[in-house]
Amino acid sequence: MAYFIRAASLAGFEDLVRHCGENPMQLLQEVGILACQLRNPDELISYQKLLDVLELGANRCNLSTFGLRLSSSQGMKCMGLVGAYMCQQKTVEEALRIGQKYIYMHAQGMDLSFNIVDDIYCQVEYQQLSIPEFTSSQKPQLTLGVIFKTLNDLCGLKWRAKKVLFKQPPNKDDIDFYQQFFACDI
Repeated sequence: MAYFIRAASLAGFEDLVRHCGENPMQLLQEVGILACQLRNPDELISYQKLLDVLELGANRCNLSTFGLRLSSSQGMKCMGLVGAYMCQQKTVEEALRIGQKYIYMHAQGMDLSFNIVDDIYCQVEYQQLSIPEFTSSQKPQLTLGVIFKTLNDLCGLKWRAKKVLFKQPPNKDDIDFYQQFFACDI
């Protein structure tokens, strides 16, 4: 079964690739994404093509933190109507429940879950149901970065994560960048 994701998932892609001295239109073309598809954030693109262009971007830009850097220009605003609905909730818990219920409208084949740990902490997890594990090093970075930025949007800039866990070990050369981005233990 083919899965799709909103083109908003590539918000900032062109700027990041240009900043690295590469041609974003060429990269998009190589994986079969039309540049005009990125003009409409609600346009659905193939999930596999998203994975391909993220990996290609990381390789061509020689940037192992490509996905995480791309997420820095995203957050709740890339979630479209789901993000707008999340913002209207009275509590962060209610907003996360909306995100959990409607994540499929943004990214098919993704499961978002959270557990309330205590009055201060909750644990947020995502699982990609549509692809085999570890086929992409950039997609987990992008997803974790977007979740982090979304929580920042919901909770305010004073909010801090306690810990971020990866299923795959991050590149040791990138740990400092991860710790700086998330401002917590990795």
